Amino acid sequence: MMRKWIALLLVFCMAAGLAVAGAEGTEINWVEQQREKLRVGNTTALTGNFFTTLWGGTTSDLDVQDLLHGYALVRYNLEGSQFLFDDSVVQAAGAVDDTEGNRTYMLALYDDLKWSDGTPITAKDYAFTILFTMDPVITETGGTPAAYSWLKGAEEYLRKEKNTVSGLRIMGDDVLQSTVRAEALPYFYELSRLMIHPYPASVIAPGVQVQDDGEGAYLSAPLSADTIRETVLDPKTGYLFHPSVVSGPYMLTSYEGSTAKFTINPYFKGTEKGMVPRIGELEYTLADNADMLEKLNKGEFGL
Repeated sequence: MMRKWIALLLVFCMAAGLAVAGAEGTEINWVEQQREKLRVGNTTALTGNFFTTLWGGTTSDLDVQDLLHGYALVRYNLEGSQFLFDDSVVQAAGAVDDTEGNRTYMLALYDDLKWSDGTPITAKDYAFTILFTMDPVITETGGTPAAYSWLKGAEEYLRKEKNTVSGLRIMGDDVLQSTVRAEALPYFYELSRLMIHPYPASVIAPGVQVQDDGEGAYLSAPLSADTIRETVLDPKTGYLFHPSVVSGPYMLTSYEGSTAKFTINPYFKGTEKGMVPRIGELEYTLADNADMLEKLNKGEFGL
C-alpha cells in the first residue's frame, strides 16, 4: 500500500506543473523549484535490487524499479480494477483460440519505443525478458526464476526437450505473439501474465540474441551463471544494482549506501495519458520516523 501511495504522489508531483500552469493568473514559485529537484524520504531502506524481484528486494526497491523500467505490455487500471493493454506500448492486440483450447495473443507494438540510449525497443526485447527471467540458471546464482508454465512450449524448452518456445514468436520487429496453454485457462487475471517490461539483452547477456526461425523464440547461446554474476550481480557494475540502459521515465545516475539519484530519461515518450516526467532530478533516500516530519517541514525532504 505504501508503495502505491508513493507512486501516486510522484505522478501527482510530475503532473502538478501542468495543472498549475493551466490555472489563469496563478503563480506558485515552489512548483518551479520542485521541477528542478525532489528529495524523497522513505523509512524502508533500499537494498539495490533495481532490476527485478528475482533476487528479492524491498518496497523501496520496487519504487525505483517503477522509475527505471517502463513500457510494460499490460498495465493495471486502478479505476476499473482490471488489467489492460497499455495503449502507449501496444498499438493493436488480438486473441484467437484454436481447436485445442490454446489462446494466442498477437501484439503489434509502437515503433517509437526507445531505450535511454536512444536505440529502438523491439519485440525481441520483450521475448528476451521472458527467456531470461524463466531460465533455470538463475537458480544457480541464488535467484528464483519467473514462472511461465502457462506459456505453450515453455516447460519443454526448460527441460531441454525442445530448442525453442513454440508459444513465443517474433513475427516482426514490432510484432510479438504468445500462446497460453489450454490447461492454464480460464484465468480471471489472464492479462496480468503479459505485464512484461523489456530488458536489454546487449547489457545483461552480451553477444546473446533472441532468434525465431519459424518454430518459436530461443536464445542464440545458453546463459551461464558466471555471465549473470558478472553482468547482473556485480555490486559495482551489475545491472541489478546499476541499471544503465532503461526504458522508464528516469535513469539512475548514482546509488551509494541508502541513497539513489535519478535524472529524466530524454527518450521516454510518456504514458498513454500523455504524462511525462517534469522533475529534473530525484533523490530517494532513507528517512527516520523520529525526525522525518521535522525534516519535511524544514524542506530537507520534499516528499
